[in-house]
Amino acid sequence: MKSNWNLLKLFFIIQIVFSLNIYSQTYNNTFVLNKAILKDFIDTLAFKIDNKYVLPEKATAMSNYIKKRYKEGYYDKITDPNMLADVLNKDILSIHNDEHFYIEYNPKLAKELSVPPDSIYLAEQLKTNKAKNYGFKKIEILNGNIGYIDLSYFASLNPESEKTANAAFQVLSNCKAIIIDLRYGMGGQPEMVCCIAKHFLKENTHILQSNFRSLDRDYNYYSEPDDNYTSLYNTPLYILTSYKTFSAAELLSYSLQNVNRVKIVGEQTRGGAHSAPKALLYNGFIIALSLGKATSKATNTNWERVGVTPDIKTTAENSLEVAELDIFENYFKHSKDSIEKIMLKWQLDLLKAKNSEPIIDSRTLKKRVGVYSYIDISMKNNNLYYERIGKTKFPLVPMTQNKMRLRGNDSFIVEFIVDRCNNVKEIITYNEDGRIEHSVRN
Repeated sequence: MKSNWNLLKLFFIIQIVFSLNIYSQTYNNTFVLNKAILKDFIDTLAFKIDNKYVLPEKATAMSNYIKKRYKEGYYDKITDPNMLADVLNKDILSIHNDEHFYIEYNPKLAKELSVPPDSIYLAEQLKTNKAKNYGFKKIEILNGNIGYIDLSYFASLNPESEKTANAAFQVLSNCKAIIIDLRYGMGGQPEMVCCIAKHFLKENTHILQSNFRSLDRDYNYYSEPDDNYTSLYNTPLYILTSYKTFSAAELLSYSLQNVNRVKIVGEQTRGGAHSAPKALLYNGFIIALSLGKATSKATNTNWERVGVTPDIKTTAENSLEVAELDIFENYFKHSKDSIEKIMLKWQLDLLKAKNSEPIIDSRTLKKRVGVYSYIDISMKNNNLYYERIGKTKFPLVPMTQNKMRLRGNDSFIVEFIVDRCNNVKEIITYNEDGRIEHSVRN
């Protein structure tokens, strides 16, 4: 027994010395692949995939393929670790295309991941998340009181990130509708998905069940209603998607779509439903290996390799415009108040004009220069300017060939009325509240 223990200790000492030697090469930027390192690396990679990848039958096929390629000498001439990572990614994904999976040569991140997770790596992640405002890239009130949030990723949930998320939606709590832009939304944490979903779901709602191959238990995530945030429960919600929309961004879209709480506008999403945390693979190499499988209780499946299907299909480029138009048309259709209808029609016309701004030639613009009662129209650098005598001057932006709006002031629109000789004889000013003013050219 004592002899076996001594042999075991000797084995560990040899392994540590070998690893330290590779570690020294790696972090001094002198890492060079050789036959011994390559064999150990391939064995380590194959073992991790075979024993931990979420789909056992795919894991076996993936690991067997790279072992076969290694035996055939396919990797022998590769000396650059970055190239090795690229070639292995291509080989493994040719067997099973898991969008989450990747290997990367990244000594800095590998060093951070080699220590306990509550130290360097976590501190760096917190710093990065804060610097990126926890994924909340842009918050804006669009024309017609539509709330807009550009969300780039889903940060880890902590008191600071939760406070940021709650504040973002609180800013938009008086809006007619909310648009969450996930066209460039990538991965992140399901806890943040639940935190965002709670603003729109008045019932306790199952978001995700995560099944890990190496664990005996499942992890369930719920959106739990919060009495402090109830103002958006009945507010129309839209999500914009593209082929880049992925992972946690798909989870939010998929979960809300399954309970009919969102209208998704855009393109079919990318299709990544697995849980794939980054981990140390080998000295200097990291791996994102899918360990967990997502399941929705609403569908008993997920969006892996399928993606989320939009309710309104359009290009990613046009999705914001399409969503805005749908919001206005729905409100206009159901509104019974005549004053509200006037306001909605006003905002709808402005929106259509902004999204398809015409070009007016300079000769036509010059004909509009002049004084119309108390309104002065001037021109500079091929742009027209509107100024009520003694008031602020605003640049004019085309809406149609004859109608123009003021940039920075959407409270009224001006129309240039021409005679038979195509000379401008007056301006009609249409006000947001329905008033109409005529201003004859002096």
